[in-house]
Amino acid sequence: CDLNLWLAVTSLVVASGVMETGIRALKSRVSWYIAQVRQGQSITVTDRGVPIARIEPIPAKGVPGALIAAVEQGRVEFKPLRRDLPQPPALLPGEKSAVDYVSDQRR
Repeated sequence: CDLNLWLAVTSLVVASGVMETGIRALKSRVSWYIAQVRQGQSITVTDRGVPIARIEPIPAKGVPGALIAAVEQGRVEFKPLRRDLPQPPALLPGEKSAVDYVSDQRR
C-alpha cells in the first residue's frame, strides 16, 4: 500500500488546520505524526471518530501568550527557525565588526 494513500485514508486535515487521526493509525505511524508536530501541526486523536486527545507542539520559552493566541487564531503564521542561512562574510584584515564598534563606544 502506498504510504501517501494510506496517510490520506487514515488522517484528515480539517478546515481549522488541525490534523485528525485514529488511535490505530497513530500507533502504527507515531514517528511520522511526531515529525508533523515538530513542524507545528496539531493532531486530534479520535477513538471511533470521537475526539479524545490533542497532540500539540510545545511553545518555545519566552513566547508571549498573545503571540501564541494569534497563531492559534490564524492571524499569524508560525514558521520554524531557519538554520540554512548563510554565514556572514569574513572580515578583511584591519576591519572592525559591529561588536567591535559597540565595545569601543562603551569604553
